[in-house]
Amino acid sequence: MIPAPLAWLGVAASVLLVVGLPLQLAGFLGGPVTSFIWLPMLAFEVPLALWLLVKGAAPARAPSA
Repeated sequence: MIPAPLAWLGVAASVLLVVGLPLQLAGFLGGPVTSFIWLPMLAFEVPLALWLLVKGAAPARAPSA
């Protein structure tokens, strides 16, 4: 449904957040770094939203009998 590079950007952004947010809660990360870890997710979600608005998603196929 979406281009592979955009999907991989989403995976990488999610991994960064899965690692970074617990470190922030534990007190190992602080300052502006905690805001910058959200930028890759922003770079994924905005183009994804535009892609889905323009291209849409393939309709689900009806199950064959």
